[in-house]
Amino acid sequence: MLNVDHHIQVIQQYPATLALAFAPDGQTLFTSRVSDKCVCQWRHLPGKPERTDVLSECPATALAVTPDTRLVTGGADGLVQVWGLGAKPAPTSVRLGQLGAAVGRLAVAPDGKTVAAFDRLGHVAWWDLSTGQKLGGYDSPGPVYALTFAPDSRHLAVANGNGTIYILRVRELRTKSP
Repeated sequence: MLNVDHHIQVIQQYPATLALAFAPDGQTLFTSRVSDKCVCQWRHLPGKPERTDVLSECPATALAVTPDTRLVTGGADGLVQVWGLGAKPAPTSVRLGQLGAAVGRLAVAPDGKTVAAFDRLGHVAWWDLSTGQKLGGYDSPGPVYALTFAPDSRHLAVANGNGTIYILRVRELRTKSP
C-alpha cells in the first residue's frame, strides 16, 4: 500500500509532465511538458520551487542530466541533443544524432562521458558527450522498454519487449599506462 503522507514536496505543472530528470545537485529538477513543448527548470527543492522555462519549442520525450549539469533531450522527432544552459542570451545545443522514432528514454553513463538513447522501434544508439561522435548502435529484435549503464560505464543493459535483456559493451576500458 502506498503511503502518500511521506511526500516532501508537491509541484503542480500543467499541462502534464512527459519526462523529468534531477540535476546532480539534488535541488534542481528538469521537466518536459506535453502540449506546449517546453522544458522547465525547477530550483530550490525541497523548499519553495522557482520555475524557469529553459527551452521552448523542444518537444522532449526524454530527459537526462550529465554530472556537469548539461541537459540531454530526446525528442518526439527522434533527435538527441545536449544543451549547455549557462550560455547567454540563449542555451547552446549540440546535435548528437537522430533515431527512427520518438526517443523513449535516455541514460548518461556514471562517468558522464557517454549518453545512450532508444526509440520505440528498437533502435539503440550511444554517443561520446565530449565530441558528439556516435560510438555505436544496436537494433533490438523488437521494441525496447528500458536501458541503463553499468557502474563501470562500459556496459549498457537494454530490455527488449519480449522479456530479453541484452548486455552491450559500449566502449573498452581506458587504463592509464605507468
